[in-house]
This record gives sequence, C-alpha cells and structure tokens, in this order.
Amino acid sequence: MKTSKSYFSSFPLAVIIVGAMLVSAVSQCSKTNANAEFLGTYNGTRTISGIAAAADTLLVTAGSNTNSIVITDKASGSTGINATVNSNTITIPNQAININGAAGTISGSGGLGGNSLSLNYTEIVTATSTSYTGTFSGTRQ
Repeated sequence: MKTSKSYFSSFPLAVIIVGAMLVSAVSQCSKTNANAEFLGTYNGTRTISGIAAAADTLLVTAGSNTNSIVITDKASGSTGINATVNSNTITIPNQAININGAAGTISGSGGLGGNSLSLNYTEIVTATSTSYTGTFSGTRQ
C-alpha cells in the first residue's frame, strides 16, 4: 500500500512562519526615529544674560542616531551643538564650543510642544570661567 504524504501536514508550521514574518515586518514599519519630531527650522528669539534679546533662527537636523539631533545657529553658521531627545524633551550634554573666538562649553535642556521649541542653556568661557545663561524660544517654519 502506497502512503501519500499530505501537503497540508506542514501547513500549520508554514502559517506560523509567515505570521511571524508579518508581525516582524509590521513592527519594523511602526518604529520611527525619536528625533524626527524635532527636525526643522525654528524662527524665534534668543536671550543671553547681559546681552539684548535678538531674533534668531535655529536649524535642527538629525544626529548620528535616532535619539540625537544637531542644533545649528543659522545666522552665525556655528558648529552644531549635539543634543539627545526623549519624547518631547531635549538634553544638551556638556560639550566644547567656540564662544566669539574663545574656547568654552555649553550644556542645557529644552522641549518641544507642537511646533514650539524652547531651550535653556549655560555657556562658560573656559579661560575666564565667565558664565552666561541663555534661552531660545521659537516656532517651526
């Protein structure tokens, strides 16, 4: 007697494999970069302690990973400030910058509410230890 192998005997395994592949594909599609919400050009006002408030434009671009951004002052063409994002908050870790030709550091924090970006930061001139506090408040264009 000849036994025939049913093609459907491996059907449940095939369904499980295809189902797992679909779940994996859908979960990959639903992942978004955390920094995507922050990207854009923001026009607003910058204030720095001891200096009059001034109009400013910041450009926020993607950083080296999905949770990082680079903030660049468009007017000065300054080297970008690296920051990390989590939900709607921004953290600017302490890092070296150039402050009007002098070596310095910057650190701070901020947030995004809809199209409104706000930053609070501290700049310190290394040679003199002079500290400046600053803010930026702007709207995405």
